Amino acid sequence: MDTIRNQLYKLKPAHRDAALTNMSPFGMTEKADSIAEALRDAFKWDETPEGRDFWRGIHKELCMGLYCFTEEESAGRALPTDAAERKTHPVSDVDRLKGIIRELLEMV
Repeated sequence: MDTIRNQLYKLKPAHRDAALTNMSPFGMTEKADSIAEALRDAFKWDETPEGRDFWRGIHKELCMGLYCFTEEESAGRALPTDAAERKTHPVSDVDRLKGIIRELLEMV
């Protein structure tokens, strides 16, 4: 578990910048289990310049494990070598994402 701010730092550069710009002040201290949870809780999607559909699309990709980086975006994003740190890496969020997907499916 990490702060919402630190979770948002794991997004692609353009998404990260927009999310951090929109983030509510509580994001500096509030915790989130995953990037998807952080994005869901960081701000009200409807009240951003990007709008709800933009953030919903990113959130859906995160939840479904489809959020991918291009080779250029991946520069400098090697997996951590420390086993404990690797568990916090986005690719390690599969179980958490499954839970979020179940949550989303229950909403539909």
